[in-house]
Amino acid sequence: MSADAHLRRWLAQGLTGCQFAARIARERHRILSFVVPAVADEADVSGFLDTCREARLPAIAIFTGIRTEAALVEQLARLSEGERWRIAEVSPDGVETDDVFVGVDWRVREGLVSSVMGFAPFASMPVTRRAPYVCIAAWPGERDNPQWTKFEKGIVHFLDTDLGGLELTKAKYQALTKASVDATKDLLKDPPDDARYYRRAAFRLSPSARALLRPVFTR
Repeated sequence: MSADAHLRRWLAQGLTGCQFAARIARERHRILSFVVPAVADEADVSGFLDTCREARLPAIAIFTGIRTEAALVEQLARLSEGERWRIAEVSPDGVETDDVFVGVDWRVREGLVSSVMGFAPFASMPVTRRAPYVCIAAWPGERDNPQWTKFEKGIVHFLDTDLGGLELTKAKYQALTKASVDATKDLLKDPPDDARYYRRAAFRLSPSARALLRPVFTR
């Protein structure tokens, strides 16, 4: 089985808690993927996201060659070389830990950035983001989900994804939203965790990663 097929199956099983992501992943044409066997150049990743923006589809880059936090930091450093990327430490309210939370933004256009979601098979990651591979996922478009109204100025998230192809009624959308919240809470019960910590954090890494990330954060 290819890494792409494996990840899509993982997403389709609802292991992130998000029922919308599960539905999207079940149909290959609803999400574009980019499998990267080694550290990728910033231009290649940005080019992929631009392709997804033009296609009006969510994007997920799968870094099969990244197996350690140090290698992930190397990839983040490579991305930060581009003007469209911002890698920064974020401090979620209410969490007490020495772990480092990493925010990743990609500029869609002037005045709008996409808050990138991270996945990784590291113990420090929340279980809902503990995928088989290191990945970055993003909605690289505009606010194309009219049913999502709690948006942040100048920022798009996966919740802004165009879901028109799923043909959801308002009642069905609301039901899937509730199911997503309930499933995520259930998955994060043990050990206790909270999805709100990751609204602007792509990765949660161990304290030892902070020293490696310091040069990236200061760019």
